[in-house]
Amino acid sequence: MALSEAACLRLDRTMRYLRRGRVYGGCTAGDLTALWITAMRNWAAKPAERPLAVGEAEAEFALRDREPPYALARDEIGRLAAQAMSDVADMTAAERCAAGERILDRYRDEVARKN
Repeated sequence: MALSEAACLRLDRTMRYLRRGRVYGGCTAGDLTALWITAMRNWAAKPAERPLAVGEAEAEFALRDREPPYALARDEIGRLAAQAMSDVADMTAAERCAAGERILDRYRDEVARKN
């Protein structure tokens, strides 16, 4: 279910990116990588504020059938993961349950939707 949720989020972000005009479509691979790394650093510095550039660069990577260079942002990803774990630990049981229910509901909706 977590993989389904992540895939749905990626698809939603990619669709929104395309609607905005694929702003990074003309970037070279090197420029796109640099942009994504900078956006990841900005996000790691302020985890509560995910920069739009992260999702847009990731959408552009996906449209090019490439993965973002995760190894180049290992420290930033580690800081973001630690913050996410801390955020979950700070949630009440009811908040964790509600978050889980939202993920389950979305998964059920996707399974029920005809392709």
